[in-house]
Amino acid sequence: MAAFWCEAIGWTGGGVTKAASTVWRLAILGTAFALHNLEEVLRFEAWRHVGKAGPPVDLETFVAAVIMLTVIVAAILALAARDLMNSVWDWMAAIIAGGLLVNVASHAVQSIVALDPVPGVCTGLLLVGPAAASALAGFAGTTERAWPRCALALLLGAVAMPVVALTALRLADRLL
Repeated sequence: MAAFWCEAIGWTGGGVTKAASTVWRLAILGTAFALHNLEEVLRFEAWRHVGKAGPPVDLETFVAAVIMLTVIVAAILALAARDLMNSVWDWMAAIIAGGLLVNVASHAVQSIVALDPVPGVCTGLLLVGPAAASALAGFAGTTERAWPRCALALLLGAVAMPVVALTALRLADRLL
């Protein structure tokens, strides 16, 4: 059984392969995202100080949306970790990383404008930002197409993030 898992993550016995490195990057990104969501839930009431920048729902709806997003992102990252070679899951993981980088930047800007840290800014800057940047760098690789791939994933993530977040909030609102 141990041999199966070692092979699954690319452990060759002599060190960590690029595949295993990517798996770890994605695992760390998923963990950072879950912790970020937990911070946002625990500090939900602090959104009231930010005004219109906060989620337009109550805590119960927000928690349901966050749980849905955390599970979906974890599933996509797990599928990307399984299929590492230019698969659709690889691209989706890169788009998630790009969207999370934009989300972290928005938290930083909101905190500066509000002159008060908004929920999620601490885990965003300390965990999600570095993990997303690392995952995106791993996705881009070292080829001559690295930066265009990175830029495209970042752009698609920037477009997808608000759409996905608002869709999750609306879906959670309808389910509750």
